[in-house]
Amino acid sequence: MKTYIVSVALVVLSFVNHLDAAEAPSLPGPWQHQDIGAVTVAGSASEAAGVFTLKGTLDIWGKSDGCHFAWQKLQGDGTIVARVLSVELSGHSKGGLAVRESLAAGSRHATMIDTPTDGTQFLVRAESDEVTIVQRTDLNKAMMPYWLKLERKGEKITGYESPDGKTWTQTGTTMLKLPEMIFIGLVASSHQKETLCTVPFDNVAITRAGFSQSKNQLGQIAKVMTINIDGSDYRLVCETNAGMRLERTSSQYVIQVFSARSLTR
Repeated sequence: MKTYIVSVALVVLSFVNHLDAAEAPSLPGPWQHQDIGAVTVAGSASEAAGVFTLKGTLDIWGKSDGCHFAWQKLQGDGTIVARVLSVELSGHSKGGLAVRESLAAGSRHATMIDTPTDGTQFLVRAESDEVTIVQRTDLNKAMMPYWLKLERKGEKITGYESPDGKTWTQTGTTMLKLPEMIFIGLVASSHQKETLCTVPFDNVAITRAGFSQSKNQLGQIAKVMTINIDGSDYRLVCETNAGMRLERTSSQYVIQVFSARSLTR
């Protein structure tokens, strides 16, 4: 038994060192992020204490978009909700939620955004590399923080807005025949070529058909490694701000090895 404990501890230590040396992800899995369009200044995305901060340039408009996009893949129906805390700069800089057919600049999309001047807008590009149309309620003019929601049900995509995250008003809706698998997430754009716009979000949550992820769950599992000990399979799970644990996959038995905080910087 002592051999097993030492072996597991060595694997854990090696695993943590590998995480520390090889990766320092700016977003928790399964989030990914990248610039959309021909940007000249690279954007960024990070998460800390449940706040997602995006920085992006260019604009989500016309026949081709430019922005920074933090995304997950969505299979089938789903909803994303977030509160926009602020949108830096002024005028037409944007922060919000998006579903996109692809990561191409001219992709079909529906985007629910907030702006410092124009307030909330529901933007749609129904055909690839074609114009963007806008729907709005004019309820919100530079009111922040402000809640946004984007919902996909079949071919129907609907955007909502709310001052409190409880009472929702429909901002716009459209019918888009998108593939079963699309990209869903957060966007930021500055409406300028060389100046980044910073947009912080909190209360970020994605709900999938039959499966829900909250802001606390999204960032929990950083890495999972399978270990075989004497013919039995175990999972080594490293969770953000929650240490490490060893799970036996054939049962509900869980061993708390030790906290990752004492091993990582």
